[in-house]
Amino acid sequence: MGAKPPSTSDATPAVVRVGALTAPWDEAQRFVTRYLNTPADHWSYPAYDAYPGGPDASVSEQDLFAPTLLNAGIRSLETYYALCGALRTINERLAVVPGDVDLADATDEQIADVARVIGVIDGRAIPGVQLTTYSKILHRKRPRIFPLYDPHIEHCYQHAANAPVPAVREPRTWSEFAVLWLKAVRHDLRNPPVTGCWETLAALTPQSGQPISPLRALDIVGWGLGQPSRAKWKTFAAAADGSNGKV
Repeated sequence: MGAKPPSTSDATPAVVRVGALTAPWDEAQRFVTRYLNTPADHWSYPAYDAYPGGPDASVSEQDLFAPTLLNAGIRSLETYYALCGALRTINERLAVVPGDVDLADATDEQIADVARVIGVIDGRAIPGVQLTTYSKILHRKRPRIFPLYDPHIEHCYQHAANAPVPAVREPRTWSEFAVLWLKAVRHDLRNPPVTGCWETLAALTPQSGQPISPLRALDIVGWGLGQPSRAKWKTFAAAADGSNGKV
């Protein structure tokens, strides 16, 4: 805490933006610092990010349990067996997605490849699995290019006023939605109001802790901002006055 924004103007208040929502830089910094440095408060870092999972960059049976550490675990044996049955297709599609490319730098073709992996769950092909759970499996295998998704991120990008991916009456497939959403996230990574903010926030992990990507830092901020009441966010904004920030 206490680091200055990498690049901002004295005339413009420093903010961070996720989808349609913004917050002051200093609040974001406090929130992410608390998330990454107080596991005793039962945050999902480092439990999720450091979870061992499978031995390589493909998805294995061990990786299917990682979403539990973000409160989005699989809930039935039917779902588990269906995911196991889909692993070959998932990994065939995942193999073409690079592990060394950030979403900020991804081409439209690479975004299409990511969306194709997400498309495995189109048409309720895997019972009990939608994007919230599935994204939490995929992010750990390609943490620089697969964003996390949940109702709070959905609010930032779909339902908040002036959201970049507005909801539509006719249902979209997950892969169709993913292309639009991934491009909106890419825009936020490429064009932050504070230059370098996501890299700076990602660097707030403990010195010996599991590193995270700028994309994961954006998720942490979006998760806090997208909560209906911003209860946790408000708690940590108030913590600047010396309160303990407990929730």
